[in-house]
Amino acid sequence: MFMNMLILFGILILFIGVIFILLGTWTYKDAKKRNLDAGLWTTIVLLVPNLMGLIIYFLVARRYEAIKCNKCSSTVPASSHYCMNCGSEFKEDLRYYRESSSKRLIIGFIIYFTIVIIIFMGFVIMLFRDDSLKFNGGISIGSIENNIGDKWNISYIYSTKEFTRKINIKDNSPKTLYIESECEEGELSLKLIQGEIEKTIDLWPKNDSYELDLSIFKEGKVQLYLIGNNAKNVKFESYWE
Repeated sequence: MFMNMLILFGILILFIGVIFILLGTWTYKDAKKRNLDAGLWTTIVLLVPNLMGLIIYFLVARRYEAIKCNKCSSTVPASSHYCMNCGSEFKEDLRYYRESSSKRLIIGFIIYFTIVIIIFMGFVIMLFRDDSLKFNGGISIGSIENNIGDKWNISYIYSTKEFTRKINIKDNSPKTLYIESECEEGELSLKLIQGEIEKTIDLWPKNDSYELDLSIFKEGKVQLYLIGNNAKNVKFESYWE
């Protein structure tokens, strides 16, 4: 599963790169044929985030189209019938910009963008189908978490987030998990999982100190989950040795 996700992620990055190349190519050619600053507008379209650069280009730059005079090479609006520099009359339409080529590039961009969305959705589906992955989404107010060495401290005013940490047991060490917790409202618990071995400690409603014997777990990684249910004003401190 992980390898398939990695391949899919690589394909996604590749297609995003192709989209940037396609979009940059179209913008450069479109701006150049309109006698605009092609380099500047291409940079704006590619670097301004959330497609705002492309929107600005369509709303501002593409409203303007210019042509060059055959005699003095001055740039004048395409709607002009005379050159404002030398006064030459435009006896024929000099606008060589072709919308057909532009449309092909736009269609290509839309197709590639659609493919990227499909690949991205496939990547997300694979993530959610992978049971080995755990998502810690949620909101927190006044949340502070310290993960340093063999210490794990968390405090928050309110949180719907599930906090996680791993302990690596090697050569029967560490042997004991020490916990001090406070929870003014709601429910708070600590769950430890290693394969089929599972241990849950209720850290509410009292504020207290706890010691957990880690000898029930085998060598390897033990996943810790600090789980709150409407828990408020929480202070959780733990270390292992």
